[in-house]
Amino acid sequence: MGKSILITGKNGYVGNQLNDYLKAQGNVVELINVKGNQWKELDFGKYNVVIHLAAIVHNNNPNATMLDYMNVNYHLTKELAEKAKNDGVNQFLFFSTMSVFGLEGEVDKQVIINNKTKKKPTTSYGISKLRAEESLCDIQSKEFKVAILRPPMIYGESAPGNFSKLIKLSRILPCYPRIENQRSSIYIENLKIYIDELIKNESSGIFHPQNNYYLNTNHAIFEMRRMQDKKSISIKLPYSLLKLFGKVSIFNKLYGNLVYSKNIDEVNYNDRFIEETESYIRTLKNK
Repeated sequence: MGKSILITGKNGYVGNQLNDYLKAQGNVVELINVKGNQWKELDFGKYNVVIHLAAIVHNNNPNATMLDYMNVNYHLTKELAEKAKNDGVNQFLFFSTMSVFGLEGEVDKQVIINNKTKKKPTTSYGISKLRAEESLCDIQSKEFKVAILRPPMIYGESAPGNFSKLIKLSRILPCYPRIENQRSSIYIENLKIYIDELIKNESSGIFHPQNNYYLNTNHAIFEMRRMQDKKSISIKLPYSLLKLFGKVSIFNKLYGNLVYSKNIDEVNYNDRFIEETESYIRTLKNK
Protein backbone atom coordinates (compact mmCIF):
# COMPACT_ATOMS: atom_id res chain seq x y z
CA MET A 1 0.00 0.00 0.00
CA GLY A 2 1.35 3.42 -0.96
CA LYS A 3 2.00 6.30 1.42
CA SER A 4 1.07 9.96 1.47
CA ILE A 5 4.21 12.02 0.87
CA LEU A 6 4.91 15.75 0.99
CA ILE A 7 7.97 17.09 -0.85
CA THR A 8 9.32 20.62 -0.40
CA GLY A 9 11.23 22.32 -3.20
CA LYS A 10 8.72 22.71 -6.00
CA ASN A 11 11.11 24.01 -8.66
CA GLY A 12 14.10 21.79 -7.87
CA TYR A 13 15.52 19.03 -10.06
CA VAL A 14 15.53 16.30 -7.40
CA GLY A 15 12.08 17.23 -6.09
CA ASN A 16 10.46 16.95 -9.51
CA GLN A 17 12.25 13.68 -10.22
CA LEU A 18 11.14 12.18 -6.90
CA ASN A 19 7.59 13.43 -7.40
CA ASP A 20 7.17 11.48 -10.65
CA TYR A 21 8.98 8.36 -9.41
CA LEU A 22 7.22 8.02 -6.04
CA LYS A 23 3.82 8.51 -7.69
CA ALA A 24 4.67 5.70 -10.11
CA GLN A 25 5.36 3.47 -7.08
CA GLY A 26 1.77 3.91 -5.93
CA ASN A 27 2.22 6.74 -3.43
CA VAL A 28 0.15 9.92 -3.17
CA VAL A 29 2.63 12.79 -3.53
CA GLU A 30 2.30 16.55 -3.16
CA LEU A 31 5.09 18.92 -4.13
CA ILE A 32 4.96 22.35 -2.51
CA ASN A 33 6.82 25.65 -2.38
CA VAL A 34 7.81 26.69 1.15
CA LYS A 35 8.70 30.30 0.36
CA GLY A 36 6.54 32.58 2.47
CA ASN A 37 4.22 31.31 5.21
CA GLN A 38 1.42 29.55 3.33
CA TRP A 39 2.82 26.11 4.19
CA LYS A 40 2.14 26.83 7.86
CA GLU A 41 -1.60 26.61 7.20
CA LEU A 42 -1.26 23.13 5.66
CA ASP A 43 -2.32 20.10 7.71
CA PHE A 44 0.78 17.88 7.76
CA GLY A 45 -1.23 15.23 9.62
CA LYS A 46 -2.49 13.80 6.32
CA TYR A 47 1.07 12.84 5.29
CA ASN A 48 3.06 9.78 6.36
CA VAL A 49 6.34 11.23 5.09
CA VAL A 50 7.86 14.68 4.55
CA ILE A 51 10.88 14.97 2.24
CA HIS A 52 12.56 18.33 2.78
CA LEU A 53 14.63 19.45 -0.22
CA ALA A 54 14.14 23.23 -0.32
CA ALA A 55 17.42 25.03 0.38
CA ILE A 56 19.80 27.77 -0.60
CA VAL A 57 22.85 26.19 -2.26
CA HIS A 58 26.11 27.67 -3.56
CA ASN A 59 25.07 28.05 -7.18
CA ASN A 60 21.43 29.15 -7.00
CA ASN A 61 21.98 32.36 -5.06
CA PRO A 62 25.54 33.73 -5.36
CA ASN A 63 24.68 36.88 -3.36
CA ALA A 64 23.26 35.02 -0.35
CA THR A 65 24.62 36.00 3.06
CA MET A 66 25.25 33.76 6.06
CA LEU A 67 21.96 35.03 7.48
CA ASP A 68 20.13 33.92 4.33
CA TYR A 69 21.66 30.44 4.55
CA MET A 70 20.74 30.12 8.22
CA ASN A 71 17.18 31.37 7.70
CA VAL A 72 16.43 28.89 4.91
CA ASN A 73 18.67 25.89 5.56
CA TYR A 74 18.50 25.88 9.35
CA HIS A 75 15.51 27.83 10.71
CA LEU A 76 13.07 26.75 7.98
CA THR A 77 14.12 23.11 8.36
CA LYS A 78 13.65 23.30 12.13
CA GLU A 79 10.20 24.87 11.79
CA LEU A 80 9.07 22.34 9.17
CA ALA A 81 10.28 19.39 11.23
CA GLU A 82 8.64 20.64 14.42
CA LYS A 83 5.34 21.15 12.61
CA ALA A 84 5.64 17.70 11.01
CA LYS A 85 6.24 16.11 14.40
CA ASN A 86 3.43 18.01 16.10
CA ASP A 87 1.00 17.15 13.29
CA GLY A 88 1.78 13.43 13.55
CA VAL A 89 4.04 12.77 10.52
CA ASN A 90 5.84 9.42 10.89
CA GLN A 91 9.04 10.07 8.94
CA PHE A 92 11.03 13.18 7.98
CA LEU A 93 13.69 12.89 5.24
CA PHE A 94 16.18 15.75 5.12
CA PHE A 95 18.61 16.38 2.28
CA SER A 96 21.85 17.59 3.80
CA THR A 97 25.23 17.66 2.03
CA MET A 98 28.73 16.24 1.78
CA SER A 99 29.85 19.80 2.60
CA VAL A 100 29.27 19.22 6.33
CA PHE A 101 32.71 17.57 6.35
CA GLY A 102 34.40 20.67 4.90
CA LEU A 103 36.57 18.62 2.53
CA GLU A 104 37.26 19.29 -1.14
CA GLY A 105 38.66 17.06 -3.82
CA GLU A 106 42.45 16.95 -4.11
CA VAL A 107 44.41 16.04 -7.22
CA ASP A 108 46.90 13.18 -6.80
CA LYS A 109 45.91 12.60 -3.16
CA GLN A 110 43.27 10.34 -1.62
CA VAL A 111 40.49 12.05 0.33
CA ILE A 112 38.26 9.45 1.98
CA ILE A 113 35.34 10.23 4.27
CA ASN A 114 34.43 7.44 6.68
CA ASN A 115 32.28 7.16 9.80
CA LYS A 116 35.10 8.59 11.92
CA THR A 117 35.67 11.71 9.79
CA LYS A 118 34.97 14.87 11.77
CA LYS A 119 32.42 17.37 10.54
CA LYS A 120 34.16 20.70 9.92
CA PRO A 121 32.11 22.69 7.39
CA THR A 122 33.91 25.70 5.90
CA THR A 123 31.08 27.29 3.87
CA SER A 124 27.85 29.01 4.86
CA TYR A 125 26.02 26.21 3.05
CA GLY A 126 27.78 23.45 4.97
CA ILE A 127 27.52 25.23 8.33
CA SER A 128 23.78 25.90 7.97
CA LYS A 129 23.08 22.32 6.89
CA LEU A 130 25.01 20.88 9.83
CA ARG A 131 23.08 23.09 12.24
CA ALA A 132 19.87 21.77 10.67
CA GLU A 133 21.07 18.18 11.12
CA GLU A 134 21.75 18.84 14.80
CA SER A 135 18.28 20.32 15.35
CA LEU A 136 16.65 17.29 13.72
CA CYS A 137 18.61 14.85 15.85
CA ASP A 138 17.32 16.70 18.93
CA ILE A 139 13.65 16.15 18.11
CA GLN A 140 13.64 12.67 16.56
CA SER A 141 11.83 9.89 18.42
CA LYS A 142 10.37 6.41 17.91
CA GLU A 143 7.19 8.02 16.61
CA PHE A 144 9.01 10.68 14.54
CA LYS A 145 11.75 9.03 12.52
CA VAL A 146 14.38 11.31 10.96
CA ALA A 147 16.52 10.21 8.01
CA ILE A 148 19.36 12.59 7.09
CA LEU A 149 20.93 12.16 3.65
CA ARG A 150 24.31 13.55 2.63
CA PRO A 151 24.42 12.83 -1.12
CA PRO A 152 27.55 13.47 -3.18
CA MET A 153 27.33 14.84 -6.75
CA ILE A 154 23.98 13.92 -8.31
CA TYR A 155 23.86 13.37 -12.06
CA GLY A 156 21.35 12.32 -14.68
CA GLU A 157 19.49 13.57 -17.71
CA SER A 158 19.08 17.38 -17.48
CA ALA A 159 20.69 17.51 -14.02
CA PRO A 160 22.54 20.72 -13.13
CA GLY A 161 26.00 20.73 -11.56
CA ASN A 162 29.50 19.48 -12.26
CA PHE A 163 28.48 16.43 -14.30
CA SER A 164 26.80 18.70 -16.84
CA LYS A 165 30.23 20.34 -17.25
CA LEU A 166 31.71 16.91 -18.05
CA ILE A 167 29.06 16.39 -20.71
CA LYS A 168 29.92 19.73 -22.32
CA LEU A 169 33.63 18.88 -22.24
CA SER A 170 32.99 15.48 -23.79
CA ARG A 171 31.35 17.13 -26.78
CA ILE A 172 34.12 19.53 -27.67
CA LEU A 173 37.53 18.47 -26.32
CA PRO A 174 39.40 15.42 -27.66
CA CYS A 175 42.40 15.73 -25.28
CA TYR A 176 42.44 15.35 -21.49
CA PRO A 177 45.08 15.21 -18.75
CA ARG A 178 46.03 11.64 -17.82
CA ILE A 179 44.75 11.59 -14.25
CA GLU A 180 43.30 8.65 -12.37
CA ASN A 181 40.87 9.94 -9.78
CA GLN A 182 37.87 8.77 -7.76
CA ARG A 183 34.77 10.67 -6.72
CA SER A 184 31.62 9.54 -5.00
CA SER A 185 28.52 10.32 -7.02
CA ILE A 186 24.97 9.10 -7.39
CA TYR A 187 22.90 8.68 -10.53
CA ILE A 188 19.43 10.23 -10.11
CA GLU A 189 17.66 6.92 -10.83
CA ASN A 190 19.71 5.27 -8.07
CA LEU A 191 18.85 8.08 -5.68
CA LYS A 192 15.15 7.54 -6.38
CA ILE A 193 15.53 3.83 -5.60
CA TYR A 194 17.39 4.69 -2.39
CA ILE A 195 14.70 7.13 -1.22
CA ASP A 196 11.98 4.61 -2.04
CA GLU A 197 13.74 2.01 0.14
CA LEU A 198 14.16 4.48 3.03
CA ILE A 199 10.43 5.14 2.94
CA LYS A 200 9.39 1.49 2.62
CA ASN A 201 11.65 0.51 5.53
CA GLU A 202 10.70 3.57 7.60
CA SER A 203 14.43 4.10 8.13
CA SER A 204 16.01 6.62 10.46
CA GLY A 205 19.61 7.72 10.91
CA ILE A 206 22.28 9.36 8.77
CA PHE A 207 22.86 8.05 5.25
CA HIS A 208 25.46 8.62 2.53
CA PRO A 209 23.88 7.33 -0.69
CA GLN A 210 26.34 6.68 -3.52
CA ASN A 211 26.68 4.53 -6.63
CA ASN A 212 28.23 1.07 -6.39
CA TYR A 213 31.24 2.49 -8.26
CA TYR A 214 33.42 5.56 -7.82
CA LEU A 215 33.38 7.99 -10.72
CA ASN A 216 36.65 8.33 -12.62
CA THR A 217 36.48 11.63 -14.52
CA ASN A 218 38.34 10.55 -17.64
CA HIS A 219 36.62 7.18 -17.79
CA ALA A 220 33.27 8.99 -17.67
CA ILE A 221 34.32 11.45 -20.39
CA PHE A 222 35.82 8.74 -22.61
CA GLU A 223 32.70 6.58 -22.24
CA MET A 224 30.46 9.48 -23.20
CA ARG A 225 32.68 10.37 -26.16
CA ARG A 226 32.63 6.72 -27.27
CA MET A 227 28.83 6.82 -27.23
CA GLN A 228 29.05 9.87 -29.50
CA ASP A 229 31.50 8.02 -31.82
CA LYS A 230 34.34 10.36 -30.85
CA LYS A 231 37.93 9.39 -30.09
CA SER A 232 39.76 10.59 -26.99
CA ILE A 233 43.40 11.22 -26.16
CA SER A 234 44.93 11.45 -22.67
CA ILE A 235 48.09 13.47 -22.16
CA LYS A 236 50.49 12.93 -19.28
CA LEU A 237 51.19 16.18 -17.43
CA PRO A 238 54.48 17.03 -15.67
CA TYR A 239 54.08 16.76 -11.90
CA SER A 240 54.80 20.47 -11.46
CA LEU A 241 51.97 21.37 -13.85
CA LEU A 242 49.66 18.91 -12.13
CA LYS A 243 50.32 20.57 -8.76
CA LEU A 244 49.71 24.00 -10.31
CA PHE A 245 46.37 22.92 -11.81
CA GLY A 246 45.50 21.33 -8.47
CA LYS A 247 45.30 24.82 -6.95
CA VAL A 248 42.47 25.76 -9.34
CA SER A 249 39.03 25.13 -7.80
CA ILE A 250 37.24 23.96 -10.95
CA PHE A 251 40.11 21.58 -11.79
CA ASN A 252 39.86 20.07 -8.29
CA LYS A 253 36.11 19.67 -8.67
CA LEU A 254 36.60 17.77 -11.92
CA TYR A 255 39.78 15.79 -11.17
CA GLY A 256 40.21 15.81 -7.40
CA ASN A 257 39.72 12.68 -5.28
CA LEU A 258 36.82 12.80 -2.82
CA VAL A 259 34.90 9.69 -1.80
CA TYR A 260 32.76 8.17 0.89
CA SER A 261 34.21 4.85 2.04
CA LYS A 262 32.23 1.85 0.83
CA ASN A 263 31.37 0.84 4.39
CA ILE A 264 30.48 4.29 5.74
CA ASP A 265 26.88 3.14 6.37
CA GLU A 266 25.80 -0.04 8.13
CA VAL A 267 22.86 -0.45 5.76
CA ASN A 268 22.87 0.13 1.99
CA TYR A 269 19.88 0.15 -0.31
CA ASN A 270 21.83 -0.38 -3.52
CA ASP A 271 20.87 -3.90 -4.63
CA ARG A 272 18.71 -2.56 -7.47
CA PHE A 273 21.09 0.22 -8.55
CA ILE A 274 21.77 0.88 -12.23
CA GLU A 275 25.40 0.34 -13.22
CA GLU A 276 27.85 2.90 -14.61
CA THR A 277 27.73 2.58 -18.40
CA GLU A 278 23.94 2.31 -18.43
CA SER A 279 23.70 5.46 -16.28
CA TYR A 280 25.79 7.37 -18.85
CA ILE A 281 23.68 6.05 -21.73
CA ARG A 282 20.49 7.23 -20.02
CA THR A 283 22.01 10.57 -19.06
CA LEU A 284 22.97 11.26 -22.69
CA LYS A 285 19.70 9.86 -24.06
CA ASN A 286 18.34 13.13 -25.43
CA LYS A 287 21.61 15.00 -25.86
